[in-house]
Amino acid sequence: GVIANGSVALICLILLLILAWNYIKLLLEAAERYIMLGILVFTAPMAFAMGASRSTSNIFKSWCRMLASQLFLLIMNAWCLKLFVNMVGEFLANPLGI
Repeated sequence: GVIANGSVALICLILLLILAWNYIKLLLEAAERYIMLGILVFTAPMAFAMGASRSTSNIFKSWCRMLASQLFLLIMNAWCLKLFVNMVGEFLANPLGI
């Protein structure tokens, strides 16, 4: 009885730590994407200047692809963070409900 409760508590603690670590990593990744998006917006005038010439138009196209991909990844990170917070809230409200 007591040993089983202690081992279950230890397993729950380990799983909670793993979950918290992954959540922190996701938060850091979202922050990294946000900073990268800021840098891309800051370099936008230079990228648009590259689009004016045929010899440098590939640089502009690459910048546009990178901006679009960073926006997409930032939206996906925000969606996953919101989903995680909602799921944890639902679990805490009704832990044994399925």
